[in-house]
Amino acid sequence: MSLYIWLDAGHGGHDPGAANSDTGLQEKDVVLKLCKYLKEAFYLAN
Repeated sequence: MSLYIWLDAGHGGHDPGAANSDTGLQEKDVVLKLCKYLKEAFYLAN
């Protein structure tokens, strides 16, 4: 039985999500990094 997991960062392009004006950190960057991390973790866990 195969298991499929879809990861959707949810922000990017014209919708950067929330932003911290003090640091310049944007939600789109955080969630994209998290999705990439999870993709690798799931791949390695096989």
